Amino acid sequence: MYDKAINVLIIDDDYTNRRLVHMLITANTQFNIIGEVGSGEEALEFCRHISPDVVITDYNLPGINGIEMSRVIKALNPQTPVLMMTSSYSDPGIEQAAKQAGVHTFLHKPVRAELLHSALAEVTGW
Repeated sequence: MYDKAINVLIIDDDYTNRRLVHMLITANTQFNIIGEVGSGEEALEFCRHISPDVVITDYNLPGINGIEMSRVIKALNPQTPVLMMTSSYSDPGIEQAAKQAGVHTFLHKPVRAELLHSALAEVTGW
């Protein structure tokens, strides 16, 4: 699907989680991290200026949550796949709400490398 590096935006208010996802993704040189932000508002501001090829976001964010943020990102860039992460103890209704907001894949934290890579392969075709 992509013949160039795939530009990824990572959104998580926890710096350690952002770094973990960054490390897991950049193990494959096909991916280029173009931004890391800690809130939904920062992500929306970023996406108003730069269109990532893929967005990886946490559900629990300060300000607007990942579902509301994903709705806006999908309105701005309908072709951009959104992968959402959340803690495994979360409410099962969150996954359904995420799908309704246009989230492509739902991953549980701590995210495992093979599941993240599989989800990225599915949405990018690499």
